[in-house]
Amino acid sequence: MKIILTGTTGKLGSRVLAHIQALLRDTTHSLIISVYNPDKGPELADRTAYEIRRGNFSQPASLDSAFKGGDILLLISYPSIANELRVKNHKNAIDAAIRQGVKHIFYTSLAFAGPPSSSSSSAAVMQAHLSTEAYLRSTLAKTEIKYTIIREGLYTESWPLYLGFVDPKAGEREAIVPESGGRGIAWAKRDELGEATARLIVDAANAPSGFAYADKTILLTGPRALSLEDTARIISKHLTHPFVVRTVSVEEFVRPGGKMHEKLGEEWAGMWATTYGAIAEGETDVVDETLEKILGRKPESVERTLETEFASA
Repeated sequence: MKIILTGTTGKLGSRVLAHIQALLRDTTHSLIISVYNPDKGPELADRTAYEIRRGNFSQPASLDSAFKGGDILLLISYPSIANELRVKNHKNAIDAAIRQGVKHIFYTSLAFAGPPSSSSSSAAVMQAHLSTEAYLRSTLAKTEIKYTIIREGLYTESWPLYLGFVDPKAGEREAIVPESGGRGIAWAKRDELGEATARLIVDAANAPSGFAYADKTILLTGPRALSLEDTARIISKHLTHPFVVRTVSVEEFVRPGGKMHEKLGEEWAGMWATTYGAIAEGETDVVDETLEKILGRKPESVERTLETEFASA
């Protein structure tokens, strides 16, 4: 089978590529890499191991060319804070895959919304994903094409983002967030998410008729949920100064002249604030054993991932 990968220059996609190449070594399956700029394609491995094609999400004709002859598509979500643009580009990719006869589409969603059966979220960042999920289900229901929606866990390595874009390594002593509470986030190591995603794709290629996750939405998470405060306490063990979480009102969080306003702008600062309401409501604290099942081992703990990160800093 021919497997098409998108997003391989990104943080998750590059890890999927690394693992899938190793898994395909003794198989007859082949890889097609669809990238916006082929000259800046993945530098991770020998380019003779896969075919690189130009595929621009905003240019459907280029996607037709990139996806031609492919059997399985990994659609990694388009990197943008503009929800309408993200959904439009995702639809372009899905429609091109249908036109080109792709048999199975994997989509990387995000671990908000709680359990995989849920289809609602308070987080603005999740809305494009939910719209894409709904489009996949409704559109592919009219075809024989299979889908697998992977709600990828929130990366342990992305903790500065969820702790208010903080940089304690630069001496910052507190993470300012607009809400707290709930059990927090079931953090997952990015490389393990990449490995699990690669394993799913290869399993589908090896046995398409018996693939356990066809036409399903799955949630990949770490082994336990940690509150933002507990996460900060673990981080503080690797610092020479105190590091805590401070809760402020939403108005204070997004105020003009404040950190979020300067970093994100007024509109997106307000949208990002909804992330913390979702965390407080328990959307990100669901612990699911699917990641462990796919990996065949316990996912790495937050403590271990952070220890490695700070040791290499």
